[in-house]
Amino acid sequence: MSTIDIGGGKTAEFEPLNTTEDAIFETEWPFIVERCTRYTRDPNARNVLTEVFDNQKTFYKRLCCIAKAEIDQAGSFGGMNPTVKGGGFGWQPIRPDYLVEDTVVKTWFRTTAALTSGNWYGLWHNGDIGAAFNATPLYNRKVYLTAIAALWDAQETGLFQSVKFEIENSPQSVFVCRDKILSDLPIFQLPAVQVIRPRNQYRVQYQAVTAGGNMEIMPLGITFAKKFEMENTAPTGNTTVAP
Repeated sequence: MSTIDIGGGKTAEFEPLNTTEDAIFETEWPFIVERCTRYTRDPNARNVLTEVFDNQKTFYKRLCCIAKAEIDQAGSFGGMNPTVKGGGFGWQPIRPDYLVEDTVVKTWFRTTAALTSGNWYGLWHNGDIGAAFNATPLYNRKVYLTAIAALWDAQETGLFQSVKFEIENSPQSVFVCRDKILSDLPIFQLPAVQVIRPRNQYRVQYQAVTAGGNMEIMPLGITFAKKFEMENTAPTGNTTVAP
């Protein structure tokens, strides 16, 4: 195991994939990407969203190596079904269980009300989606590494206009959700993949457009997780308590 520079004066633990793990990564990459990019109704536009991931393939393999080193007792990488392939951790599209606070409903969908247009509210934070933003950050559990490449307004209601991430006390620039990368769906590519490593603190807020309505901000990306969490129908969520 070694460490690598990940920018911003920070390093991460790193453990290379062995031959078997690398083969699983290469074989499953098109399938995990397809699961993250199947949403467009226009077959001709599908490649646009696929390229968001394919252009970062090397980066995601590096994240897999970081996950192998930093996830608690990760074991070997077993892909989308580590139980069958004998791995201790694997990957899958991001589930609400991996981002929202532990005590709230584990879905991306919310019906919001009594908001003030232009004000900021909590998204993935210490509270429910659409509630007043809570400045106390959540801790990512030591069994997850989540990488978010894009955001999808799945209800197509346009109830949010900007999003702001803060990871490990490092505030990111406000991201304005204006330029869709697809003609038929409101999907917005983030300027950089937002990575929440095991034990990282994070909080995310959004800027409302209207007083409320049905809202579903879905993160498009990949979570590397322990096998047990992938199998669990109700895994423990993240809290303000350090793991």
